Amino acid sequence: MKLLKSNKLPLIGILVMVSLLIALTIWRGQQNSLAENAKAPGNDWDSPKRIEDYFVNDMHIPSDEAKRYADVGVSFYVRKDSTLDGIVGNLAYYGIVRDEETLRYALKHTNDTAPGKEGAIKVDDERSIDLAAYGLSRNMDTWQVADALLNKPHFVNLTEYTYMFMPGDPNDRTGPRASE
Repeated sequence: MKLLKSNKLPLIGILVMVSLLIALTIWRGQQNSLAENAKAPGNDWDSPKRIEDYFVNDMHIPSDEAKRYADVGVSFYVRKDSTLDGIVGNLAYYGIVRDEETLRYALKHTNDTAPGKEGAIKVDDERSIDLAAYGLSRNMDTWQVADALLNKPHFVNLTEYTYMFMPGDPNDRTGPRASE
């Protein structure tokens, strides 16, 4: 009986160590995946649609001009009919971020230093995205996009815009929207 108990102890220790190794391997794999998915998509990222497609199809901008505008960056409009799912989904669909889940993670783990105004889209109890325009680019990584959405609103009269994206950063007074 004593021999049986003494043989179980090393076996339990080995099982615990193997379990810890498996858990660590899974965790590291998730961290590597998060880091990879958080990289800036850039111009070569293969998303279902691209910002220039939006400019051509929805705004009827000529394709060469749309490409130039998309390369500079865009104003992304969050309006009262926006939802968190819509924001995250559209930014991934048009190639501003690589992955929806990574953007959700970044939004929930980025410090929100700008308290949300009335009507803001809630991310969680501590974070929200204001109804405003945001300067975004496919050259920003997911953490930069999350920071912009949480902390860098550009308040404009949103009733005059029905578009989700507009060419140029809302803070850039020299780009294609300088006359606004």
